[in-house]
Amino acid sequence: MSRARFRAGVAMVLSMLAGQALSACGIANAPVNLSFGAYTPISFPGKVASADADSTGTVSISCTGLAQTVSYALKLSAGRSTNILARSMGGTGGGADMTYNLFTDASRTTVWGDGASGTSFAGSIAPTDGPVSHTFYGRVPAGQSALRAGAFTDQLVITLEYSP
Repeated sequence: MSRARFRAGVAMVLSMLAGQALSACGIANAPVNLSFGAYTPISFPGKVASADADSTGTVSISCTGLAQTVSYALKLSAGRSTNILARSMGGTGGGADMTYNLFTDASRTTVWGDGASGTSFAGSIAPTDGPVSHTFYGRVPAGQSALRAGAFTDQLVITLEYSP
């Protein structure tokens, strides 16, 4: 029996909107990548079962030259699907897109988004703080049987907004 292998990954591009000119905040661990590894899209009773493919990643913020504590938000774009609540990756083999999403919580119920559609990470960082890290959680849902073998990717933009 031949088994098709599916690999999925998400690359994130960083974008920053500065709140003040004399200080700088940024993503400390850029570029941020997430891989879901191999995915089994279909089930054969007693042989192979499709299962959710879960993964985690970390994004860290660091600031220099701060005179006071600043508030920030980490927002995430929709990617190729243009819908934050229904993200998808395109495959090298053509065919159907692979659906997935990224979440701010380990139970994978709160979608990481732009603050309007989905929730953004938010917090504050003081002049004496080191990098502040946020763990995010990814999931490719089981049972996507229309996929063709190949690699699947999406590219998202993380926007860091901060102000004193």
